[in-house]
Amino acid sequence: SQPDGSHVGDKGWYEIPVESLLSKPSGLVTVGGKEYFFLHIIPYKEVDLHFFIFNPKEKEYAFINSVSEGSKEIIEKLSLQMRFAAIGGLLFVLIFLNNIAKRITKPISHLAGVTEEVAKGNLEGIEIPEGSKKETKDEIYSLYHSFFEMVKGLREKEKVKGVLNKVVSEEIAQEALKGNIQLGGEEKNVTVFFADIRGFTEMTEKMSPKEVIQFINQCMTKVSEKIDKHEGVIDKYVGDEVMALFGAPIEKKESAIHAIQSALEAIEELKRWNEERKQSGLPEITMGIGIHTGNVVAGNMGAENRLNYTVLGANVNLASRICSEAKGMQILISEETLHAEGVEGRFVCEKLQAVELKGFTGPVNIYEVKGTKG
Repeated sequence: SQPDGSHVGDKGWYEIPVESLLSKPSGLVTVGGKEYFFLHIIPYKEVDLHFFIFNPKEKEYAFINSVSEGSKEIIEKLSLQMRFAAIGGLLFVLIFLNNIAKRITKPISHLAGVTEEVAKGNLEGIEIPEGSKKETKDEIYSLYHSFFEMVKGLREKEKVKGVLNKVVSEEIAQEALKGNIQLGGEEKNVTVFFADIRGFTEMTEKMSPKEVIQFINQCMTKVSEKIDKHEGVIDKYVGDEVMALFGAPIEKKESAIHAIQSALEAIEELKRWNEERKQSGLPEITMGIGIHTGNVVAGNMGAENRLNYTVLGANVNLASRICSEAKGMQILISEETLHAEGVEGRFVCEKLQAVELKGFTGPVNIYEVKGTKG
């Protein structure tokens, strides 16, 4: 029923344009010739479940107007003394109804505003009401407090994600929060990327520890940006060396192509940086890059309370050894990477003399990437 005592009726509610409301968190809708304020709530994104709360546009004043109109005729027929008593009683009823209406509409109006902020992703800008949820059968306030508990949970999850993104890649952080990365490992075919700074010891021997860290951070930032651009995942930084994965934790097609492309762009970025350093009288920076494709064991390694997502196996060691063979600004790849899907058709590669690598029996074929074809 509506505040004036009339009924919308079941037929009237069939007129609600539900499909047009699914994309809106709140607003106004006309039903049976009258305007209603609505609040749209989706409790779980994974489930196609929608709740709508409808309230007359006039809110608490609808109750007041309804009672006032119905009382006028009665008051006019009463004696003066009775009128005063009736007016007093009416005022009491109006105040009582007004308080009830505000109790209902205030949290709904607040929820409407907060829902818009959540939709925008502005979780930090939402003020969480103080106090814990009270034991009550009031459905409105139960919904109100439950909604803010959900906001608090989302906010905490975003904080955790923000911290994780600073110590691991965004991709690993997302998989960890979803619970998709378990203790232990699984076999994956990945492309492993190693790059390290040549002549690092001589270059930094006269620097202070603070200057060394600043220098490494600048260099690794430029290389890491290219790795991120081509869907690579930073596995770890070890001194002046960076290790990255292409194809883990989420398998991707053409991982070898992405790894080589990121290496080429990283070298070009370092060349541009060297031009700036030269103008400032700073020494040139060179890096050697080694890339190999093969099966590895990938997963969370370590103790249950302190895990590190990484890859292990002979193929990881081979990528590291190939990197050690690379000269400054040189990109070396293995024969397995050369024959990976799409590599030979996209890049100009020159076969070098096979090399003996520590920990591996027999000579290993390596190739230098000169650039892209076409």
